Amino acid sequence: MASDSTAAVHSRLWVFGPARDLALLVATPILIFPLAFAFEGRETAYTVGLLVAGFGALGHHLPGMMRAYGDRALFRRFRTRFLVSPLVFAAAALGFAAGGLNGVSLIVLLWGVWHGALQVYGFLRIYDARVGATGRLTARLDWLLCIGWFAFGVLHSPGRLGELLELWYALGAPLLSPAVFFGFRDVFDLGLFAITALFVFRAGRDLLAGKGQHPVKLLAAAMSFGFWWWCSVQVPYAVLGVALFEVFHDVQYLSIVWVFNRKRARDDDAGFFTRVLFGGGRAMLFVYVGLVLGYGLFRFIPEAVSNPALQRGVLALVAASTMLHFYFDGFIWKIRETKTSAALGIRRAAGPTPVEPAASPWLTPHALKWAGLFFLPLAVLFGLERRAAAAPLEERYENLTTLVPESAEFHHNLGFAYRENGDPEAAEARYRRAIEIDPEYPRAHANLGIALLSQGQWEEAEGALRRALRLDDDYAAAHHNLGFIQERVGVRLEAERHYRRAIELDPALVEPRLGLARMLLAADNAVGAEPVLRQALAVDPGVPEAHRNLGLILAGRGEHAAAVAHLDVSLAAVPDDFVALETAGWILAVYPDVRDPERAVRYARRASELARHLSASAADTLGAALAAAGDFEAALTAARTAEALAIDAGNPELAGEIAGRVALYEQGRPVTVAPAAR
Repeated sequence: MASDSTAAVHSRLWVFGPARDLALLVATPILIFPLAFAFEGRETAYTVGLLVAGFGALGHHLPGMMRAYGDRALFRRFRTRFLVSPLVFAAAALGFAAGGLNGVSLIVLLWGVWHGALQVYGFLRIYDARVGATGRLTARLDWLLCIGWFAFGVLHSPGRLGELLELWYALGAPLLSPAVFFGFRDVFDLGLFAITALFVFRAGRDLLAGKGQHPVKLLAAAMSFGFWWWCSVQVPYAVLGVALFEVFHDVQYLSIVWVFNRKRARDDDAGFFTRVLFGGGRAMLFVYVGLVLGYGLFRFIPEAVSNPALQRGVLALVAASTMLHFYFDGFIWKIRETKTSAALGIRRAAGPTPVEPAASPWLTPHALKWAGLFFLPLAVLFGLERRAAAAPLEERYENLTTLVPESAEFHHNLGFAYRENGDPEAAEARYRRAIEIDPEYPRAHANLGIALLSQGQWEEAEGALRRALRLDDDYAAAHHNLGFIQERVGVRLEAERHYRRAIELDPALVEPRLGLARMLLAADNAVGAEPVLRQALAVDPGVPEAHRNLGLILAGRGEHAAAVAHLDVSLAAVPDDFVALETAGWILAVYPDVRDPERAVRYARRASELARHLSASAADTLGAALAAAGDFEAALTAARTAEALAIDAGNPELAGEIAGRVALYEQGRPVTVAPAAR
């Protein structure tokens, strides 16, 4: 986390000339501004956000580590901190991730905003130092202005505020009162405007008097706060706004570290790596940037692996790296360090050389500060999350849509909660509101289609799903649901195409495999359906439909034991599946290798009940099961009923087969070989 010591470095940093200051510290937002329009569109915004999160946000941690571990004198002095802190942060992040807890994520989020505010504060202090404006009130106003405007951006940003509140509620924290929240925000805004007015008044007065604050400082403040506001509130997608400000932040940070290490490389205490990388020619700048980008590649591992535990572990290490970066910045840029100030080109007033106190990590102001910034909040969040249950999703998102009404994500998530609670009409209204806020939100279109499907509005549902795929043709769930609609309306080839596309995009989805198997079975392609069903069971071994259809395929092929095993699993989950009951009952009644009269009677009797005793085949199966159990009188009654039902249904072939079984039962013999027609 940036701290006053970081700010102190920036406040006395004389390494940039006026032209470079304007280009690097002031004009950078102007250069970044067009990127928001170049990267229009939800998917593009999220892609850019992911790239910046790796190459920028994570990559720029490396220069601070170069400073910490590449300066031999600094490392000797802070050896304990440098060795222990990575272990502490990694243990905390991995421990919380292993327990499925979110406390570390909240700390990282809050520290990130603080870190950005303090970096801007440090640059503002540069210009005051150049004109000798080092008074306490000026410094305090700068600090309040930076903290205030960054907090102001968060409080008014649908994306940043939404992320903060959603994470806070996930910890089990109580829901905020909208009246209290909006009242607090109004009071905060008034206070910030008053501080800003005081700042502007003093700056204007001093400028008119020909003294005081540097004019470039005022421009830097306006550009930084305005750019933060624009990135937080005006950029249509929060992830893109975060990325754009991160670029601004990283350009500043990487430039300062490069200049610092270039001068530090000539010092005797510079490590070998520092001398080689920063002491070479300007071409080493490309190596420096390459190393930063290479470190950022670590952030992309979760997208490249499918193991959830590994994904959580990598993300936890990213969080640990982030916290370590904030922590290092809190003390490795100490301005009172003689060699540090010399490397930064700081002009010192004449006087005795400051004494560099010995570093002790225990019971010092430094240790106490970080106990309050990290260990105490971590313990509180751990206790909160372990003991408090988060509010139900519906209540949570009803509150969030009130606090952050401009968030399409929250309206979408509330719609999902309504749908899960059996209220598709309320879900539909929320999905439509999410689409109104963000017309390019494919998940909202796709889930609107599902809500419409559940209400029987097939045509409108199809339109919503097609819009979702126009926005994101790689949306596997939308392909599956559109395939489901095409299957139900009889457009089998298109249904099969969508099912295959969904499987290709997301092999972990079971539903499109089941749909594809149904299409193949409907086309009498059991050979093609069988491997699809086995793949579905490889993904999820407990899917009833896959067991059921695979059981029917195996039954038709004469693999009776395997067929019954699959049908048993299916019936345990769906006990009133007529076809599965009848098939399993028949196999268990007539095949000696798997004969089980008791189960056969149970399955056959339930199948007949489901058919209201009006199914010839169910009555026939019941007769065979009763005969297998030795109850030939009841078997005859069932078989004669089956024969009559077959005749009434105009099926003389089945009636003839049943008549043959009646003759067997009259002789006291069960059926032992199934007729070829069956």
